[in-house]
Amino acid sequence: MSLLERVVIEFKKKFPDVKLEIVEKGSQDIIDDVNQDKSDLGLIILFKNRLIERTGLAFERLLPVHMVAGISSASPLALKPAVGPEELRQQTVVLYNDDYVKWYMDDFQSLYGPVDVLFTTNNRDLIFRACMNHGAVTIGLNFSFMNEPAFRKDNIAILDFDLPDHGPVYLGVIQRKEKTHSQVSRRFMEWLKHDLEELGASMQS
Repeated sequence: MSLLERVVIEFKKKFPDVKLEIVEKGSQDIIDDVNQDKSDLGLIILFKNRLIERTGLAFERLLPVHMVAGISSASPLALKPAVGPEELRQQTVVLYNDDYVKWYMDDFQSLYGPVDVLFTTNNRDLIFRACMNHGAVTIGLNFSFMNEPAFRKDNIAILDFDLPDHGPVYLGVIQRKEKTHSQVSRRFMEWLKHDLEELGASMQS
């Protein structure tokens, strides 16, 4: 949600009469809402097991993303350049309740064996406290740790995984193919793309 903060505020200043409603849901719920015309557009993660073309929706790639691990900066694991399979299996893991995160962890366990998952939640503060106070590791997409006040570099170390590549994964927007989108909707997309391009550049720097 932090990705949308700036673009929503600035967009509302430019178009004060536009009513915006932002809802955070699982990807399948977002797909269903857009398909049923309950939402104008949706932001989801596209990966190899999610075939958007079967939904009848158009998907536009906005930002390449990848999985990372977050752990307290005081942990010895934080000194490593990357996290390997056995290292992760030795940790207590807390997960954000997200379709792709759950798919990734299920795939990981099918390849490397069981992981001690303490809990799954959509409460970021609870995840942060588990990492800081109890030495837990959380995993998530790299962009999800950016602009989150709790996950500052002096608190949480963000490490890549030393794992085979799962193939390209993208954050993107879905819309109904046959729908004629309003000028305001198109302008919002332009603003969102601009912000994500800036984010992508900062992630690579």
